Amino acid sequence: MLQGKKILFTNEELPGQPFRIFVYSPLSSLRALYVPLMRTTLLSIVASFVVILVIGLMVVSRLVRPLKRLKEAVGNYEPNQPQDSDFPQADKSEIGELIGTFHSMSTRIQQHHHGQIEFLQNVSHELRTPLMSIQGYVYAIQDQVVSQDEGLSIIKVQSQRLIDMVEKLLQLSRLEALNEEWPVSLIDLRSMAEDAVHLLMPVAAERSISLRVEGEGLHVAVPAEQLFRMMLNLLQNAVRHTSTEVVIHLEAGTTPEVVWIIHVDDDGEGLTEEEAAEVFGRFYTGSNGVTGLGLAICRQIASRLNGELICTRSPLGGARFSYIQRML
Repeated sequence: MLQGKKILFTNEELPGQPFRIFVYSPLSSLRALYVPLMRTTLLSIVASFVVILVIGLMVVSRLVRPLKRLKEAVGNYEPNQPQDSDFPQADKSEIGELIGTFHSMSTRIQQHHHGQIEFLQNVSHELRTPLMSIQGYVYAIQDQVVSQDEGLSIIKVQSQRLIDMVEKLLQLSRLEALNEEWPVSLIDLRSMAEDAVHLLMPVAAERSISLRVEGEGLHVAVPAEQLFRMMLNLLQNAVRHTSTEVVIHLEAGTTPEVVWIIHVDDDGEGLTEEEAAEVFGRFYTGSNGVTGLGLAICRQIASRLNGELICTRSPLGGARFSYIQRML
């Protein structure tokens, strides 16, 4: 109490001095400061809350708006329709990366859809051609326009062409069924290559074509049936397009990623850069092709084996098809 007033005080003794300092303030003065201080504090809290609320609503709106547009785009997406020009564009934010991923996915789906349509059109065309030829020669035999032997010979050839095409289409469909199991076995690549050469030796001998295998034996663990099918298709393709010789060259990998490589070389006319880029497409027959499915099957097998099949210029002067087996 000071003169009848309540006060708050504190004191401190001065070092080395016989004095003590007292600091005091009446409580009434402190109460007078309390009200404006509380008012200022409350106003600051309210203002901060409003600012935070506005910022939060702006952030949420900025996030939700593109998400809603992305949801609508995904719900209305059709692979045969072009993307809406008003579709949100990708940026470096997480939502922008999600939008970019959808753009990339939709592009791949459209490419696959167009590829499927083109494939069905090609299948219809390729199957229709031999069927019309067979039908035409049946009528020709009935009308005695051609001899029976000549007509039956053409029908036999076209029927075999149909059988080969359907068989390869079935192979492609099985290869694209990822749930099919391919048993792995330990084989000698050179022995497998020699077996493939022996199977094609009669066909090559008719054209005086030399077939040989180069390289040391390599023991590898692979799905043998599928690898042999790919090797045989590559050899058949080379025999059709070579001039005098076809060589299978086996070599071990030179980097940790590449385990081994199979080269199939011929000394034919080779391929241009444009042809090399298209040669693995379905129904691409080139000059001496048959069904146009053999190399497409080879590439599908290579992909399932975690390998790569490429076409380059051969040291023999023709085409070189190389299967590169990468580390699993």
